[in-house]
Amino acid sequence: MNTGLQRKNSPRLLALEGPAGVGKTTLSQLLSTDKSLAIGQISTISEFSTLPIGQALKANCESPNHERWACHLGGLLAFLADKIMLLENAASANPSLVISDRYVTTQIILGLAAITDPISKKTGATFVWEMEKWVQHKFSQDSLVVVLTAPPHVIKNRLEKRAGRSLLQEEIERIEWEVQEYNSLPDSMQTDCTLVSAEGTPENVANLIKEIFSRAMENSV
Repeated sequence: MNTGLQRKNSPRLLALEGPAGVGKTTLSQLLSTDKSLAIGQISTISEFSTLPIGQALKANCESPNHERWACHLGGLLAFLADKIMLLENAASANPSLVISDRYVTTQIILGLAAITDPISKKTGATFVWEMEKWVQHKFSQDSLVVVLTAPPHVIKNRLEKRAGRSLLQEEIERIEWEVQEYNSLPDSMQTDCTLVSAEGTPENVANLIKEIFSRAMENSV
């Protein structure tokens, strides 16, 4: 991150990114109880807030029939507003570490894909990168974005187990697309970002993330 924008004693951020079903929420919960990650308080941020805007986004995400407002620039901006509010509230409490389920750059993939108008798409991308600059200002330079990845068939099996049904062909194609897009995300990131395989058990993946996170802190000293 850009050290010129850092606040003194800023909390570290560990953001977990990746396609649906890769294990972000499970790992966020697992890592939040690991006291070796930070000396002091560890705060966690869910994908959506409990406010009306967050719950509307969550309901739309879980519904097979997406609302029109959430599939365009308005949906992208609503997600960013909800996520930035969560990040700001967490940072203001002065924890040692904030663990976030998804990051603002998820909208570079999921948000922009739903926008067809080129002007709106460009506007949306600008908002995402400006919000990432804000995060760089708010959090420590040794923060890290972890993009979790796994083969499409692994994610497919997890999602089918979660849903209790077989996925449709269009859902399987969506998984393949998300995996490909998230795998290329680190190339466009301004924040320190790394790919981590999520094929193993949650405990093993969590240990791998801890090792990478510790190295990031050592390298920033």
